[in-house]
Amino acid sequence: MNLCKTKLLYLDEMYRYQASAEIINIIESDEKTALILDQTIFYPQSGGQPSDKGIITHDQAVFAVEKVIFGDDCVEHMGTISNGSFKIQDRVQLTIDATLRQLHNRYHSAGHLIDYGLINLGYQLKSTKAYHFPQGAYVEYEGTLEQNVREQLVSALTAEVNKLVQEALPVLVKSYSQRELMKKIQKPVDAQWPLRGMWVNKYGPIMCGGTHVANTADIGKIIIRKIKNNAGNLRISYEVE
Repeated sequence: MNLCKTKLLYLDEMYRYQASAEIINIIESDEKTALILDQTIFYPQSGGQPSDKGIITHDQAVFAVEKVIFGDDCVEHMGTISNGSFKIQDRVQLTIDATLRQLHNRYHSAGHLIDYGLINLGYQLKSTKAYHFPQGAYVEYEGTLEQNVREQLVSALTAEVNKLVQEALPVLVKSYSQRELMKKIQKPVDAQWPLRGMWVNKYGPIMCGGTHVANTADIGKIIIRKIKNNAGNLRISYEVE
């Protein structure tokens, strides 16, 4: 990710659902329009977490935000104008779909609780990728397990992650300098921005640029749906009730 010119308000204000911003560029295409802002509360799709949706307004003009992505050096709010028009330097109001954001928070935090649950069960597995979308969520780790072990792990991991939910543990998120984060996780980290970690209680921080719940109790019940070997990796599929 390149250093983004758009100030990312959600990094420090994950529960802010409204804000104002200035349009610094407008990108037109045949199908969609993209608004570039000086700052945003909209989360751009990345790190396995889907983007926010919502609206951007100015006077009577309304822009429906359907997807948000990181562009070359900024955040692109992609969507359609349903009323009026927008121009560069307009001061606009941002409103994200709070219900959808909260759902994404729950799924993202649940995915990281699986990391901690595996540690509690004695598995030291290196994560490779994650998909925290409400439809088909999963996390993957290096290596594979035998079928009988996977079958036993489904129930054991389900119990372990829901124990962490029931303990109502604070979920902390903090931005770090490269040196600070290297010291905490005891290994080199890329000098990407933002350098940020989330952690729960006694567990070490996980590098993460996404949004989360404030407390594990906010996640709700986690269901481990399936654990399978997938192209040399272990894929753990899950959902949140």
